Amino acid sequence: MLLNKYEQAGYLCNANLNEPCTDSKLQAFRGELIVMEGEMLDASGRRKPPLTVLQQVALLADENRLQFIAGMLENVADVPALLARYGEDIGGDTLGVIFRTTSIRPSR
Repeated sequence: MLLNKYEQAGYLCNANLNEPCTDSKLQAFRGELIVMEGEMLDASGRRKPPLTVLQQVALLADENRLQFIAGMLENVADVPALLARYGEDIGGDTLGVIFRTTSIRPSR
């Protein structure tokens, strides 16, 4: 399953749910999805905390594609990084909702 690949790569964190659905054709995840990893600390593979995460993410995936992705980014400028890492797994029929947490203040 696609989400198992994400887990093995270390892209999933703070998981509340990572389980197959009842029909076993889909898998669901709830937690955070790493968009940009932190830098390496040492040769053993330990890293600093992620630079960017998709917060409060909900994912639904089959074997090869994300069927649903929803979450919150702190800055809309992080969308290209999200698409660079996960864009190949998003199909034309994938449902997605990405919120941003930063607000734009009008100039005075």
